Amino acid sequence: MKTKHMILSAAGLILAAACSREAAPESGMHCTLFAETSPQSKTVLENKSVLWLDNDAIAVFADGKGSSLRFETAKGGRTAAFTGILPYGTGSVTAVYPWNENVRATASGFSVSLPEEQKAVAGSFDDDLAFMVSEAALDESTAKLHFRQVCGLVKFSVGGEDVVSARLGGAALAGDAEVKSSDASATVKSAKNLITLAGASETLAKGDYYFTCYPFEGQDLKLVYTTTTSTKTKELGGVTLERAGIYTIEGSDADMLPDDWQPAGLEVKAAGQTLTETAEGSHIYEGEVSFDASCSFTVTIGEDEYGFTALSGAGGIGEVRNMFCGLPYYNIGTAATEKSDFHYTVSRAIGLMSLKSDGGNDFFYSAAGAGKVFVRIDNSGDKPVYYFRLVAEEENGLIFHEDFDLCTNGGDYMVAMAGTDGNLNDGVTPGTKSKQSANNPAFTFDYPEKVTKDVPKELYISQRGLEGWTFEFAGERPGAMQLASGSVAGRMVTPAL
Repeated sequence: MKTKHMILSAAGLILAAACSREAAPESGMHCTLFAETSPQSKTVLENKSVLWLDNDAIAVFADGKGSSLRFETAKGGRTAAFTGILPYGTGSVTAVYPWNENVRATASGFSVSLPEEQKAVAGSFDDDLAFMVSEAALDESTAKLHFRQVCGLVKFSVGGEDVVSARLGGAALAGDAEVKSSDASATVKSAKNLITLAGASETLAKGDYYFTCYPFEGQDLKLVYTTTTSTKTKELGGVTLERAGIYTIEGSDADMLPDDWQPAGLEVKAAGQTLTETAEGSHIYEGEVSFDASCSFTVTIGEDEYGFTALSGAGGIGEVRNMFCGLPYYNIGTAATEKSDFHYTVSRAIGLMSLKSDGGNDFFYSAAGAGKVFVRIDNSGDKPVYYFRLVAEEENGLIFHEDFDLCTNGGDYMVAMAGTDGNLNDGVTPGTKSKQSANNPAFTFDYPEKVTKDVPKELYISQRGLEGWTFEFAGERPGAMQLASGSVAGRMVTPAL
């Protein structure tokens, strides 16, 4: 029997048997078994029809014993007529699908062998392994046989183009078994704990596939995809497969990492540490980096050495001491006073990175004493973006904390030139400034498009971890965040606590 799509049917198939003594040879009587499909049940996969194939065959045991007798149909379809010879005096028959000369009758039914090497059929399963059994009394007129499934199916999917084969590991999935004709239950006598599914071509086509297995309960399974370059393994626990049932393993190889995958890394020089890729192919690297003392450092991606882009972010953690940082190097009072030696101190920084050979500036760590910095490098866009955050010890009793280091000019610094509005930046694009001085007219609404707008740009908010906050007329100042502009009142509201 062939399933054009994929079929299981517990109530299965009905056979009507008619035997003719008149046409029987001396060795037995010619019999014709009329097989048809029953109404579809919930165990029929995808509600497709059960079809017999031309030249399909079943094994029939006279009175449930002796050697199997081959019954064949010349023409398939929803119904089929199987012909063969039964000995005179046969009172009952046991029928087994599919025909297999190795099937043997036992005291309670028959023996079968489910192989550990199975044929991969896209969208279906190996028909030769879809064992079904039925038994019924036979008289000179008819007999109806209700076939029952012996095995169940484990469904999995192939999503990539390089899968050569798939293996399913468990306990007593295949091997030799004795099957009771009365209820189709199987007792495994010689177990095989691994089933391999492979196709005729070099790789399996994308789609759904099925392992044919003996029923089991509460098993740990291991699905292994073998690709042209590696293996991918998925482990499942406590799986139960019922007779005539289907267990679906969610996902596919396309969602999995190779077993030998090692996170790609980039080096934080001077700190001598490596960050790992968050997922294969993401080009996003993160991790905590330890510093023993103040230092300058660079980040190496592949063979290329990077620093921070001038005027894009603070460029480091701790006291700002680099003239090319987005934050001004000095904090001064008025143009008439001399510059003081006060330095801004930041615990977070974000900005673009540039190759050292193209003018990138060394990053810095200048916090007091040793410390750790969470470093995230996003190299998935046109230019890499750095994000630094000082790792601080948790304070007992602290319910909520937020700092706005990324909302001072160190995050998105730009100067409104005379006669122009502050131009909108994307949150990391370098600004321009004519002086390293807080006296420069630097108060700008960097994330609204114009001074008169009060809706923050989503990218600006997400880059700074401020999802859920709302702002009205908030602007960046050197080293501080300012609310209001002249007579316009500003405010900011925390997310729900």
